[in-house]
Amino acid sequence: MRHLQPIESTGADPVPSVAIAARTAPLDIDAVADRYGWTTAMARWWVSCAASTVGTKPEAVIAFLDRTVGGVTMIRRR
Repeated sequence: MRHLQPIESTGADPVPSVAIAARTAPLDIDAVADRYGWTTAMARWWVSCAASTVGTKPEAVIAFLDRTVGGVTMIRRR
């Protein structure tokens, strides 16, 4: 059986900066929920999914949601 060597800390932040940026994106989750008729939790999930796909810029996230799930939501609301 092999023995594992201890891992030395490099002093770097263990959380990737992309994940931090996704959490701190200046996008109003309540506004997204209202826009698409979702619950806050559902909007948070979709925004997270969109941010991991297109980045954390609010314009890119909204454009992605409009092109994907937003169009279906808008049709269903009529």
